[in-house]
Amino acid sequence: MDQNEPKRSDHPNYEEAYNSTLQSQMKLNAVAAYAQQLPFKNNSFDETIANHTLFWIDTRPDAAIQEMLRVTNDGGYVKIHPAYLPENTPDLPLGATITHEAKYPTLVIPKPVDMTQEQLALGIKELLKRVPIKID
Repeated sequence: MDQNEPKRSDHPNYEEAYNSTLQSQMKLNAVAAYAQQLPFKNNSFDETIANHTLFWIDTRPDAAIQEMLRVTNDGGYVKIHPAYLPENTPDLPLGATITHEAKYPTLVIPKPVDMTQEQLALGIKELLKRVPIKID
């Protein structure tokens, strides 16, 4: 336990004190947006992560992945934690791999730097055929 983290006995409203400490240390900002139209500039993040979200998108999950790649820095990664991934998926499009770095299997897509938008869109569609994100 961090020495700055409040203990239950230190405050009559432990949850409020704990959340207040967490927010002040992490300085998080929340943004609500459609995954297919992220409100960020190109190349804004080193990593872009979708954690148990893309399988809820009924309309154009490929557009959501393309947007994630757009806001990811060159040399960065998009990481998608779908609910289910096939165990054996060799030679995935776009240089994508499946890792087990988190609690769930993770689809990792390095941001392609020498690819047209059309090539990228085709690669994402092929990737979604091989690694389904939807729960059927």
